[in-house]
Amino acid sequence: MDDTLLSGTIIMTPNSSMIYSEVYGAGEVDVDVTDSFSEGDHDSINNPVSMMYTPSPHTPIREFPSSPQAASQAFLPVLDNLRTVALATVLIGHFTAITLSIGTVQSPPTILPPLGSLSGAWGSVVQSGRYGVEVFFFLSGYLFRTRTFSPPNNASLYVFSFFMRLVRIVPLYALNLLLWVWIRPSEGPFSDIFNIQANQCGNWNWVKNLIFIQNLVPKWGEESSGRARVPEETCMYHGWYLACDVQMTLCFTLLTYLTSKAPKLRTFVSLAVYVLCILLTYIFSVRNGWSSFLFDGMNVREWEVGWYTAPWFRIGTYSLGGGLRGLQEMGFMRTSHRFNWTLRFVGVAMMLTVIYYGRGRAKNTPCNPYQSAISTSPDSCGSEWTSAQMALWNSLGWGSFSLGLALVVTAGGGEEGWFWRFGARISFSVYLVHPLLINLIITSRQERSDMSSMERVYGVDFAGIAVAVVVLSTILCAEVEVRARRATNSVMNSLFNPSSKPGRGGDVDWDLWRRVTGSKTKTQSEIEFKDDCSEEEKLVEHSTYGSLRIKINH
Repeated sequence: MDDTLLSGTIIMTPNSSMIYSEVYGAGEVDVDVTDSFSEGDHDSINNPVSMMYTPSPHTPIREFPSSPQAASQAFLPVLDNLRTVALATVLIGHFTAITLSIGTVQSPPTILPPLGSLSGAWGSVVQSGRYGVEVFFFLSGYLFRTRTFSPPNNASLYVFSFFMRLVRIVPLYALNLLLWVWIRPSEGPFSDIFNIQANQCGNWNWVKNLIFIQNLVPKWGEESSGRARVPEETCMYHGWYLACDVQMTLCFTLLTYLTSKAPKLRTFVSLAVYVLCILLTYIFSVRNGWSSFLFDGMNVREWEVGWYTAPWFRIGTYSLGGGLRGLQEMGFMRTSHRFNWTLRFVGVAMMLTVIYYGRGRAKNTPCNPYQSAISTSPDSCGSEWTSAQMALWNSLGWGSFSLGLALVVTAGGGEEGWFWRFGARISFSVYLVHPLLINLIITSRQERSDMSSMERVYGVDFAGIAVAVVVLSTILCAEVEVRARRATNSVMNSLFNPSSKPGRGGDVDWDLWRRVTGSKTKTQSEIEFKDDCSEEEKLVEHSTYGSLRIKINH
């Protein structure tokens, strides 16, 4: 194509980042171009247009995907890497918990450290599944801050955007919940740890799952004879994660609205919440005798109930992700290529140290679920730490792991490829599906596996289940999750871009814009740029709103 001058109108508003990124999906922005191109060159603009936008010269330029499908992908390959690895550790951990009956009175000495089958390096991998959840919370906070990059100060838009996010995730979640209620597996992922049926979906318990409050309104069992409290009636236990994520997103949506005119304040508040959660974890751990070590019996059961599913503790990792993204927006996290390798090494070392240290603290026989591991207890089992030592580990352990995550993400980079993109794309489906599928396959045998053959348990059983989970998750992702996302994007296009066509921009419905955002004016900037095949990217300076890098894909 010849070098031809194309003139068009890029719709710019002070709030465009929020409108286009939030309502179209995770980080997606549409460049709105009018149809005023010269004849003969009109078709060239029908190709997808991708855009990188930065509000100030001091902000790193971010790339926005140019299609609804790409909107769910992370901006950095390392985010997809982390999401995929974390998903694998969670899958391995839940498989082990269900298959090997971790936590029962009979099994701890033969399975858990210091002498059990999970005492070696593989044991560290198996027990790292708990930290995989930290990765998901961190990424949620990071991407939420990315989507609400330059938000408007309008409450109706926040409510609308939050509601549309629920519309995208509820269909697949509701389908999985329906299957869980209908099938009711005989044992849940943690039923052996709790020594109860953790899948009580009767008495309308499933409604708590559907409105994302199951972790806030549990029905507690009685505490007697020194036994730890446990949730007596829980439907689809693993749904607690999504409930926490929705609750924390709601809190940070409110924070974003309150600090919409002070993004720096929002960043510092996010970091302060992270520090506060570390302090609260220490205080409550000392008070309640919590331990995060799997081999500490009653103390870890109490920790599961009081800390693990509580959003007011888990929000620390979420807020650190948002705080890191805020620092990047402010230009504080610029690093050289060589220093990035140092950050990446230190971050990974911190995470691996936390995982390994947590595995190797068992000095005695693991406690059964009704024994205490505190040093003053007569049981002589588990870590035998004092309450203060346990509290210090609980608070600084997850805090250090989250900080390591932040260093790795700051370093950026990562491995690209279809494997990582595919793993990240199906992660939500895998999270919902895998406990049910593992339960059905394992419990159908009428017997549980043992550790007499590690090769058979993980080389055959786990590999087969993993393949089944991936296949089913891929189908559900394509047929339910992607369709829900497309439907949501279609609604957004019809509201804010009614004349849009595939690969083309349209005119914004400014009446609706003003009703939703409260904006009384619109700002348009006439921009001229050249379409040159030999140099696809042209930097277009804009004195008010920063820089636009326009790329036309031929």
